[in-house]
Amino acid sequence: MRYSIAIEPQIPECHVEIHCSQVNREVEGILQALVLTETTVAGQAGAETRFIPVSQVLYFESVDDKTYLYTHDEVLSCDLRLYQITEKLDDVGFVRISKSVVANLHHMYAIRRERNRTLTAEMSNGERVQVSRTYLQEIQRKLGV
Repeated sequence: MRYSIAIEPQIPECHVEIHCSQVNREVEGILQALVLTETTVAGQAGAETRFIPVSQVLYFESVDDKTYLYTHDEVLSCDLRLYQITEKLDDVGFVRISKSVVANLHHMYAIRRERNRTLTAEMSNGERVQVSRTYLQEIQRKLGV
């Protein structure tokens, strides 16, 4: 793959073109990265609402009918339900890994089988999250393995 960047100060907005013979995994990955840079999700911390780029979200978790989003250094509450998150972010690398967690594959380092036959995903901040066998095929499909 080759690329070029043309800096043109008179252009009011960044414009990206992709020239390719076919849309393959590499092109899909580039498109996902572009969408990730522009998509945000609202998270609440006390009385403050923050708009977090989804590229910074490691995973969403539902606990006691409340949804939380996790970044490297904070946890915020979120008004979206997991099914809404899955619908909104399915095309940009988020996948359901259990009944209560939707994870960002871009922040997932490994999936390990533990001694007690459970599966855990190690996230980029070192945190481990349970993976359900029910969702393992979908995770593998999204990762292309």
